[in-house]
Amino acid sequence: MRNQLKSIRWKELMSPHTDNIEEMWNVFKCELQVSINTFIPTIRNFNSVKKESWTRPLNPQVRTKISKKHRLWTRYMETRDIKIFSKYKCARNAVCREIRKINREQQQEVAAQFKENPKNFGNSLQINVTTDLEL
Repeated sequence: MRNQLKSIRWKELMSPHTDNIEEMWNVFKCELQVSINTFIPTIRNFNSVKKESWTRPLNPQVRTKISKKHRLWTRYMETRDIKIFSKYKCARNAVCREIRKINREQQQEVAAQFKENPKNFGNSLQINVTTDLEL
């Protein structure tokens, strides 16, 4: 987005409107809006981006770690710096560790409630044990 805004020849674009600030503002706002629509994605709600396998939302600490991991990846792709890549790997491993820990705790919770809630146990068993058979 920055590169596109830098590549615009602002003097040539604004020169016909030097006597009117309002028109200059409208030209600038229009160019900025075009860049925003081009480069910034719009997300409607959390349900549109969440995985189907998520049964409940992740806690804020895990989401923060995920966003940090994504940011480190984009930084690495921009710079190709080995130090940033090693930080990304640490963040990736931390996120995987946290998600596995959440899954493990969730399965232990379901197993502990086996006697009180057999339907919940059966549903989780069906979700976790099903295999796809190819003929």
